[in-house]
Amino acid sequence: MPELVTLTTRHIGTQTQHPTGGANDDHQLLPPQPLPAGSCGSLLRQAINTGTFKTRAAPMADFGLKALSLSELKKMQKDIAKAISTYQDRQTADARAKVEAFARELGYSLAELVGTEKKIARAPKPAKYRHPENPALTWSGRGRKPQWFVEALAAGKMAEVMAIC
Repeated sequence: MPELVTLTTRHIGTQTQHPTGGANDDHQLLPPQPLPAGSCGSLLRQAINTGTFKTRAAPMADFGLKALSLSELKKMQKDIAKAISTYQDRQTADARAKVEAFARELGYSLAELVGTEKKIARAPKPAKYRHPENPALTWSGRGRKPQWFVEALAAGKMAEVMAIC
């Protein structure tokens, strides 16, 4: 069971050392502080020490958003969207790697277990009908009738006349 430790951080943009000796390039450890009034009572911010890394939970920081211009806010929005996307991509790749490794342990490939067989693309069917005046216009006889074919039938032409031998 992971031990629960109190961890409070502040964004400073410089590299700092953690008590475990690891470096983190954008957070500094601070003494525990109570959360702001109305957020969760007076509970301290808590993190789970898994032995590998520490996760943290803290209230949203005040970035002075009201002082930023519209272009700065839009740039920040793009940066955040990109960060979210890359985070999701990393998580998906990590999950896929774990599942593939587990499948290999069992002696299978992921494709065998999931059944992700590729569909075989069918070759286009040869043309059965050709426009009487414009030989570049053809129809295979499948799907919806082209307008030139409908018009030729309405004009009294037989489908056999337009058939390609």
